[in-house]
Amino acid sequence: MDTTAKGMPKGLISLYWIQMFSTFSYAVLYSSLSLYITKQLGLSSTLSNSVVGLFLAFNYVLHLVGGALGGNWLSNRFVFLFTTLLQTIGIVFFIFPNEAALYWGLSLFLIGCGLNTTSYNTILTQRFSSDDSRRDKAFFYSYSAMNVGFWAGYLFSGLYDSSNQYQPIFYTSIITNLITLFLIMGSWNYLSDVNTALSKLTYKARSIKNSLGIFCTLLLMPGLLVCFHFPSLSNGLVVLITHVTHGQF
Repeated sequence: MDTTAKGMPKGLISLYWIQMFSTFSYAVLYSSLSLYITKQLGLSSTLSNSVVGLFLAFNYVLHLVGGALGGNWLSNRFVFLFTTLLQTIGIVFFIFPNEAALYWGLSLFLIGCGLNTTSYNTILTQRFSSDDSRRDKAFFYSYSAMNVGFWAGYLFSGLYDSSNQYQPIFYTSIITNLITLFLIMGSWNYLSDVNTALSKLTYKARSIKNSLGIFCTLLLMPGLLVCFHFPSLSNGLVVLITHVTHGQF
């Protein structure tokens, strides 16, 4: 695969495709989650609103976790690969229409889309020096690819939402995520971290940090599961934390 755009660093073309395919599954779930919960699972609208609210809130909170892990405990390319794999497993759970599978699927999916967004942007940024004029163009193409992924995901979801048959959407999302995984592995050598704290460590120290990073990533799973099992309480905590951080108490 030719992963070099004219006048651009190696791996850029793959990153654009990675952005597009990885965005598709998020767009599908973002647009269909509420209807999937109420129409196919038969759960209440109140519960659906609470779960969707948690999904959106935790997605952005986990961006911060991804930024802390990437380059410090795990390489950014590994964070993206590992969390995309977890995200794909999460989509598999959605194929089984029951409440328990929903919470497992959402927890795994969130670890993926929450952590890998920051890692992707870091990988793209590190392809260029801070004064490289090509960086703006690279981000323009990247956001364009992301918009194509959103457009395709929304369009595909709309075709099936009216039928209340969501399994074809999830099967397609699994395929696009697998394509993402293959693209990452195919461009692995071009997506390494540049001048991060982790990359400067010895092999032994880096291995220890890698193990702890993987453990911390997996530790998010039980925490998210508990939150989804008690969505009303969790939403209250999110509101409380928001007020506290903005000094409204």
